[in-house]
Amino acid sequence: MKVLFLGLMALTSLFCHQLLAASAPCDFKGISVGDKMTGPEVMKKLGVSMYSTNPKVPSLDEQISITEKYGPIASAEIVDEGIGPFCTSLMCKIPYGIYVGDNIPASVYIFFDEKNHQIQAIDIAVNSSNWDDLFQILKKKYGASWTVENVKMDISDFKDKGKNSIIVDRVIITHKTGGKNSKTQDSCEMFGTNYDGIFTHNSRLGVYQSNFEIKLISTNF
Repeated sequence: MKVLFLGLMALTSLFCHQLLAASAPCDFKGISVGDKMTGPEVMKKLGVSMYSTNPKVPSLDEQISITEKYGPIASAEIVDEGIGPFCTSLMCKIPYGIYVGDNIPASVYIFFDEKNHQIQAIDIAVNSSNWDDLFQILKKKYGASWTVENVKMDISDFKDKGKNSIIVDRVIITHKTGGKNSKTQDSCEMFGTNYDGIFTHNSRLGVYQSNFEIKLISTNF
C-alpha cells in the first residue's frame, strides 16, 4: 500500500509539473504581466526608438471640446495619435506602428505600477477585419482553451448621437485557465472581443476595432 501511495504521489507531482510547464504565457512580444520594466525598457523591447516621455497634452478646455464632438474613446485616440508613441510613470502607449502576426497593424498600451514598475496589463487592438486572423494567432500562442460567447451589439458614431447605428455579431473570448509568467510565477487572465465598444473609433486602425487584453490577477509572493 505504501508503494502504491508513493507511486500515486509521484504521478501527481509529475502531472502538476507538466501542467505548470504547459501553462499559457502571459506575454506579448516578450513583455509579460508580472515583469518589472521601466518605460525605456518596454519601448526597447518593442523596437520603438522614437517616443516621448511625459508629453504635453491638450488643455482641459481643448480636451472637453474634442470629447463633446467625438466621445471619450475617439477623443483619447485623437490625442494619442497626435502625440505618437509615449511613456508616463503609469503606462507606455504605441498608437500605431506595431504589428502582430502577418503584418497586422496594431496599437499597444502597456500599464504598470508606478511604485515598482510591475506590468499590470497589456492591451492590444487591431482592425475588426483582422479578428479571425488574430484569434488564430491567439490560439496558436496561448492554446485552444477558450470560452466563446456570441451576442448582438449596436455600434454607432458618437457624432450622430446614435442615429445611424449598425448591429454586429459580437464575439467575446475568455481563456479558460489563464496563464502564468514563467519567470515570476505571477498569474494572468486573457480575454478579447471582435468589436470592443458601442461607439466607432477615430484612429488609423479604423472605425471598428478588436481588442485583446492580458491582465495580472495575482502576484507570486
